Amino acid sequence: MAALVLVASNGHKWAGWLFAVVILLGVFVTIGEVWASAPSWVRLGEPFEKLTTLDVTLDVIAAVLGVTAVFVYFTGDARTTIA
Repeated sequence: MAALVLVASNGHKWAGWLFAVVILLGVFVTIGEVWASAPSWVRLGEPFEKLTTLDVTLDVIAAVLGVTAVFVYFTGDARTTIA
């Protein structure tokens, strides 16, 4: 992930798009892990073990930070998106 961010920050758009796809897949997996009664296609067909509250919290925070990073990358200057 760090290598993708580094390459994307040096102006390679393909790395930014690949980073966005990886984050999207991570969000999809997080939804499948957190949503207890999710359909099997969301859970990738596997019954996951029950997660602790800490695991769920950390997974959700990681997903939110990843989506935020993709948003900041594709919209430009971080100072203009936060203010």
